[in-house]
Amino acid sequence: SCRIMPVKVLDAKGDGYDSDIAQGIIWAVQKGAKVINMSLGGPGTSKALNDAVAYANMNSVLVVAAAGNHGGTARMYPAALTDVVAVGATARCPNFSTDPQCTTGTNSLDTYSGRNSSSDRWVDVAAPGNVVAMDTRGNYSTGQTIGTSFASPIVAGIAGLVKSQHPDFTGWELMNAVQRSAVGRAVAGTTYGKVDAAAALNVPTETVPPTSSGISPAQGSYVKGTFAVKPVGIADNYSGIRNVTLYVDGVYKGYSRTAPFS
Repeated sequence: SCRIMPVKVLDAKGDGYDSDIAQGIIWAVQKGAKVINMSLGGPGTSKALNDAVAYANMNSVLVVAAAGNHGGTARMYPAALTDVVAVGATARCPNFSTDPQCTTGTNSLDTYSGRNSSSDRWVDVAAPGNVVAMDTRGNYSTGQTIGTSFASPIVAGIAGLVKSQHPDFTGWELMNAVQRSAVGRAVAGTTYGKVDAAAALNVPTETVPPTSSGISPAQGSYVKGTFAVKPVGIADNYSGIRNVTLYVDGVYKGYSRTAPFS
């Protein structure tokens, strides 16, 4: 029962600005998207793009992005941003001519796919990047359409399936399900491995809420001037602290996404 919301952020040549991509992310979140796929990327990033991804994360939206077709270890954005699932592309089956359905599978990245280096692990998972596609005349190709742009939406689709089965899952929980279920199929050049839709549907989530021993200044304190408010003794048993939100007399004042969450 998933629905697809196409959002155009690039021109007819596939070029565009981070500001347009950021506006597309924000618009999609505000219109109710739960998973955002971005089959695009470049070697640099910007505050506008970083903030838009953070906005999606803060609203429990999972962001998935292609790791790029440069065949190297150089980071591509937005895939390399924290809390974005970066997707590489697995190679076509070596016996494709006799096994067009690829029943044997392949657990290695194709040569064109972006990948991790030994010191920089930014590509999370992999999915098939050689796909059957329809051209403008309605004819199907036979696996000649390739790219991480095709692998990325496969991962987003798996996240959509998980969200359908577990509608209460947050974006982090969707990411956790995709990543943990890929561990069983290791792929060199990725952090977790090749995605597994069936396994992702059965990954449980944590149930223990984070804890805090208080705030500083202490609750009920009288203070004057400009001052910082930060939590004291915060802890979490598994996923860690994503953000801390400040309310004063029940009125929202702001949030922080980085320790010490002041």
